[in-house]
Amino acid sequence: MAQRILSATAPLAALLLAACAAVGNAPADDPSPGAATSLPPAVEGMAPTPYTWEQIRWSHPVGASVTYRNESAGSEPVFTRMTWVESSDEGCAIASAAGPGLDTLPPVEGAAPQAWAQLRDHALFPAGATTVTREPRETPAGTFDCWKYVVESSPDATTTFWFATESAGSPVDVVVTTSGEETSRMLLVESTRRAL
Repeated sequence: MAQRILSATAPLAALLLAACAAVGNAPADDPSPGAATSLPPAVEGMAPTPYTWEQIRWSHPVGASVTYRNESAGSEPVFTRMTWVESSDEGCAIASAAGPGLDTLPPVEGAAPQAWAQLRDHALFPAGATTVTREPRETPAGTFDCWKYVVESSPDATTTFWFATESAGSPVDVVVTTSGEETSRMLLVESTRRAL
């Protein structure tokens, strides 16, 4: 059953498992790089990312966690929790757990290492296929001022991401639409990320 749950959520979990490499902890007194009130400079041909890697690092000290409700058409919802278990200037490690209910999630386990810059690049989209605007987004974890990214992957498929301006990292909501129908959604239900 656990394997089926993990397989069913793999596409959405790939957006999340913004997990990182390195040992140690970032200093608790490290000054905030500031809220994402403007977008960082873009790489040529790409839309700007919503955050710098420094903002992502700041929002995810050891112990920070995010929990999502993952919905796919024709399937029962699956909850995914990710907890940061290591952090350094270069990267981090994130342990995760998935299950059918928020109250029945198993303990987080394993640790997926990745560099902070790689996490930032999960939100790197082609400029010609991406529209970026700003709007609030309501979730079970709260209402967030967001950068809204609408990414066209084909003429009939769109993925919309809402990235909170006050805490960096994975989006607070992701909706995939195919031929005008919502086919999957990843919605933030709990977060202990540090505010910028």
